[in-house]
Amino acid sequence: MLLRLAFLACCFYTLQAQQLINTDSLGPVHFRGLCLSSKRVVWLSGTKGSVFRSTNAGKSWKAIPVSAFPRHDFRDIHAWNRRKAIAMSSGDSAVIVRTQNGGKTWTAVYANNNVGVFLDGLDAKGRQGVCLGDPMPLSFDSSTPRFLLLLTDDAGQTWKEFWPELKVQQGEAAFAASGTSVQYLPGKRQDGIIWVTGGGATVRMPEAERSSQDVIHSWCNINVPMRGGAGWGAYTMTLEQKHGVILGGNYKEYRRKDSIAAWFNPESRHFEPAQTAPRGYRSGSCFNKQQQWYFCTGTNGTDFSTDYGAHWQPFSNESGNACISARNTLWVAGNKGKVYCYRLR
Repeated sequence: MLLRLAFLACCFYTLQAQQLINTDSLGPVHFRGLCLSSKRVVWLSGTKGSVFRSTNAGKSWKAIPVSAFPRHDFRDIHAWNRRKAIAMSSGDSAVIVRTQNGGKTWTAVYANNNVGVFLDGLDAKGRQGVCLGDPMPLSFDSSTPRFLLLLTDDAGQTWKEFWPELKVQQGEAAFAASGTSVQYLPGKRQDGIIWVTGGGATVRMPEAERSSQDVIHSWCNINVPMRGGAGWGAYTMTLEQKHGVILGGNYKEYRRKDSIAAWFNPESRHFEPAQTAPRGYRSGSCFNKQQQWYFCTGTNGTDFSTDYGAHWQPFSNESGNACISARNTLWVAGNKGKVYCYRLR
């Protein structure tokens, strides 16, 4: 009886937590890039060179495609305002493009045509930012693959390549599921760069420091208590100052819930397995500072946590690839042009 009451209370709380206020289908496009540059300005990026922007909180959308790259899959986007943004493509012939006129024109600011290049995600704070790429052999050392870090100090106008001397596991890479596998953390003296991996035997979270002289050093590899192996690992992370979550799984086995989520326990000061996991594989995550809730989304729906990732509960059943939340709203973007906006209550 007590279990039944607890279940009903959980369902009631979940239903009271959200209200779907807007649903759009923007055509045969798969979205993985999602960014809020203000309360009303939303940017989306995805397959077929697609970029969309709304300046009225999703009431209407304007297609602003990257016409020079109509076949590219732009899996991440970052916007500073309604006019200035960068978008990153994954796969062969990796490209980062930039606009400063709201998408009327796009300029390629980075391009890499080397075999095996694959960009996974980008993050920016102010004018500084990072883009992460999968390990690949170097021209000067083909025997040792290294992760690629691209750094910018001018809001994406120019990028510098760095190849950290971090030993890579067999099969290890990052996942370009929603652009949330890497974060740039500004500091007073040194900036931090953190990302999460999968595919290797151990799921890891490498940390690095960047000095003002562009020296990348002080490596610290944190093992994450999640399942590793081919197709398994961490697909997304969201880190705040005192807490954070790491989530993933395997998109081919998206209903599996074992060892797919970790949360930072402030008492132990370590990442630990979630005590109640989301309902399956999760590709995107975000944090709402107003509600102090974490969200994660994936193939079989969206979940949320009210205790910083220790326990997850269902939020909605709509499939998503990426999510972002601010103030009293949650945005979720997915396949087949689907975009959802929820009002949090």
